[in-house]
Amino acid sequence: MSMAVSRSRRGCRLLDHKLIDFVTRIPASMKMAGLETKTLFKRAVADLVPEEILSAAQAGIRRAHPAMDQRAAYVNRIRDT
Repeated sequence: MSMAVSRSRRGCRLLDHKLIDFVTRIPASMKMAGLETKTLFKRAVADLVPEEILSAAQAGIRRAHPAMDQRAAYVNRIRDT
């Protein structure tokens, strides 16, 4: 169902309408530190999550297999003709 409304399931783990109502009332200055996002969330879980995880750079989404790149190139080539 999540993809039917263009919403990735990865971000839905923490979604609850009461939580969303609460968070929308928090000023952006508390939720961000400069350009760093999730500041308030990181402070809230700091005693539960190791620092190396909280400060780690965000990893990109990896493809399941290198053949996926070849398939995408093939599909694009067919689409372009």
